[in-house]
Amino acid sequence: MALKSIEKEENKVVEDTPVLWPDYKTLYFKLLSKDSLNNNKIMWIPPKSPHNLIEEDLYHDPWSLLVATIFLNKTKGQVATMCLYWFLVENPTPLAVVEQYPKPLEKYFINLGLQKTRAVQVWRMSYDFIHKQWKSPRELYGIGQYGEDAYKIFCLGDFSFTPKDHFLKIYKAWYEKINLRDTAINSAY
Repeated sequence: MALKSIEKEENKVVEDTPVLWPDYKTLYFKLLSKDSLNNNKIMWIPPKSPHNLIEEDLYHDPWSLLVATIFLNKTKGQVATMCLYWFLVENPTPLAVVEQYPKPLEKYFINLGLQKTRAVQVWRMSYDFIHKQWKSPRELYGIGQYGEDAYKIFCLGDFSFTPKDHFLKIYKAWYEKINLRDTAINSAY
């Protein structure tokens, strides 16, 4: 368990307290007003596509979405999805992850390969997610272009760029197509 020790002058531990959840200062949380957080309202809800991407279901939880990008990197989606949901059931928050060592996290990645590397990536990314005042997901350990692009599209609703990932490109093209159709229908009235 990750604990913050409070010490007296004699270097004796007085009390162990859990690491507290910080005030988030990321762009995602700045976009959400206090009223919308209190009412559990999300400003952007990505439309569900026929492509059934994992990211479509995780838009409301940026940490889970970023964890998913680590699971999906260099892996087939079907295998990664099962392992991801098993992981998220047992580790629903970044705090649950950092309260343990990376070694026990390896079991979730055995079927995906690179289990030691991915376990460390998820642990360090979770730690950074809690403790860094990050503005871009790329500032978090283990998150690359794919993670940043997925975050922009599914958490922020930002389609002003061309994603590099094949499936994100497909989602963006589908989204733009339905938006053009909806715009044409609305302008006809």
